Amino acid sequence: MTRKRKHALDFHRRLPSHIWDSLADVGIVESVVHAKLLGYDDPHLVVPIFASHREIAFFEYWIETNRAFTLDVERTGSRSGLYGRELLRTAPGQVVFCETSIDRLILISKGFAAVSLAGTQKKVDESWIGELQRVKGLLVWASSSDSASCWVKQLVGRVPSARLVRSPSEGSLGSVVDFFATGGRTRIDLVEMFRSNQTGDESE
Repeated sequence: MTRKRKHALDFHRRLPSHIWDSLADVGIVESVVHAKLLGYDDPHLVVPIFASHREIAFFEYWIETNRAFTLDVERTGSRSGLYGRELLRTAPGQVVFCETSIDRLILISKGFAAVSLAGTQKKVDESWIGELQRVKGLLVWASSSDSASCWVKQLVGRVPSARLVRSPSEGSLGSVVDFFATGGRTRIDLVEMFRSNQTGDESE
């Protein structure tokens, strides 16, 4: 067992009840908390970013305030990664590419295959492109404030199956947290939205 994995297990055992409650509030289920070894290093929620199924590349540190999570950029450091990269090895049919690890954790809690940017540098590494190109349907979820960012343009421009997810009624989206927690929508709503994007019925 590597030192980083030992740290991750130690952090996981420390998760306090108020962080469990906050994770549940944003839609991250208990089984995902355990499977992804989410942990606690006071005062941070700690998210291990895996380079492989067992090897941890680095940790993200999140601050919880009023049951919402904000990435602590200084504590996390200058890092960049693809969270959930191991998923791409199976050449899946549909994958959602989202902005943050919290977004990804919510989506997989809802039963969706998802990957996300990880760390503090929002960029798509050249080494990811070949793996992403094997995905039959890459749905790119960018918040309305981030839809013109370089990472979005890289994905939509380089990956043939990539499509920017849009809401049929509202156009560009907010965050995944906003979609479920603030918007009061369900998994069924998201399935319908994804279907409309795949068939080309979404608003331009």
